[in-house]
Amino acid sequence: MKNKLKEIYIRKRLFVNAIFSGIQVCCTAGIYLLIYTLLLHKVGAEKLGVWSIILATSSIANVATMGLTASLVKYLAVLDSKKDSVEANDLVQTSFLIVSLLNGGVVIIIYFLAQFFLPKAIVRSELDLAFNLLPFSLITLWLNGLSGVFLSTLDGFHHSSLRSFISIISIIFFFFLSYFLIDKYQLFGIAIAQIAQAILSVFLGIIATKYIFKSFQFSIKFSKSVFRKTLNYNLSFQIIGVCSILIEPVLKLFLSRFGGLAYVGYFEMANRLAQQFKVLITSANQVMVPYVSKTTSSMGAKDYTYPILLRIVFSISLLFLLFIIVFSPVISIIWLKLRVPEFEFSLLMMGLGVFFSLIVAPAYFSSIGIGNLKGILGNHISLLFLSNILCYFLGKYFHGDGVIIGYSVATIISTSITFIYYHITFKPPFFEVFSRNLIIAFSLLLLILLAIWLRMSYQKLSFLFYMIAASLWLIALLIRLYLNNKALILSWINRNH
Repeated sequence: MKNKLKEIYIRKRLFVNAIFSGIQVCCTAGIYLLIYTLLLHKVGAEKLGVWSIILATSSIANVATMGLTASLVKYLAVLDSKKDSVEANDLVQTSFLIVSLLNGGVVIIIYFLAQFFLPKAIVRSELDLAFNLLPFSLITLWLNGLSGVFLSTLDGFHHSSLRSFISIISIIFFFFLSYFLIDKYQLFGIAIAQIAQAILSVFLGIIATKYIFKSFQFSIKFSKSVFRKTLNYNLSFQIIGVCSILIEPVLKLFLSRFGGLAYVGYFEMANRLAQQFKVLITSANQVMVPYVSKTTSSMGAKDYTYPILLRIVFSISLLFLLFIIVFSPVISIIWLKLRVPEFEFSLLMMGLGVFFSLIVAPAYFSSIGIGNLKGILGNHISLLFLSNILCYFLGKYFHGDGVIIGYSVATIISTSITFIYYHITFKPPFFEVFSRNLIIAFSLLLLILLAIWLRMSYQKLSFLFYMIAASLWLIALLIRLYLNNKALILSWINRNH
């Protein structure tokens, strides 16, 4: 009886965490939509492109500690199940010390390296602005690394809802501060607001950690035994972190070179929109990581939630892709006040990449929870090399569009590695996962790709494209509703005959 009540409590906690995570993503998406609209009208697409490149450049600082915060979630979940508060306390303190030192060192290195590679990506007239913004962005990244330790601690103790609440408060604070500062300070107003947001996140993270982890003591301490225990997992995640962090700056450097700063600005907006939807779905998967870590540590490395999550994610992702294809011109008109081909094309291609990434998300987070990162390593390493090669060669011949296509193709190929490896290693029931409704969905996806080709190749057939895409979107929705409610529909038909 006691175990049953405990299981019910865990399920309720997971549900609450997932709900708050979804609210956080929606709130963040709405705030960034307003921020980018504000930036576009106040400073223009080119300066937005400069800001995008600076953000991507400074984000490399995350390379130093990405593995550490990821392992923090996994091992805190295990220690929590063992009620080992002493080692948990040592783990948090050690992580904080390492993050503060490593991030600080990497920030200094990036600042000096940027003097060499920023002139290759940004036109001379905007270089002074870029170099002046860089220190603000690097300070923000260092502070975000510190807050990440405490927010990951909340995840490890199954309190992702608290993490989401802190993120919501800080993003709202960021928006209002940006709104009041942008007229006077332009991009520097946004930079100041980001630093203030990061400081608030650190402060709230410490308070929340102390609230849920009563024995936590904030002090500078390093534990060799704890560090060694998490080292292997850290190293694997560190390689993943290096690959994933380097991809965006290189992509934007290629896009700036072959497509121009304005294209980078429009790509940033389109990518942000597509990625927010991705985060909305993956955040619900991510809250399962501590639960999977906890259960597989005692029951063997098998995640029983995987088939259910994959079916749900696939259906939602397909509808998202169809929505993006059909309504990308409408989104452009509403957000940018006119149709911008660079924005629409970026949104289409990023939507396609996000679709395939989302299909792999259940396998991705299940692998993290189990602790087997080989498939994820293959994914990120191949994405780094493939995206560089394809973006360069396609960009050289097809300019900005070629860079976007190269990145999307690289994403599709690389994400399949995680998916295939997971199915070979853990052997989830294939036909249970890929039931008839998913096979129908895949056939519809092929028709969608045909519709995209018609739109890109034959402008005169654009009306036909929209008719095809809208019809497919409706068909997919109807099929999904029918399959979900098949028994109910058949019983109603039989009753009426």
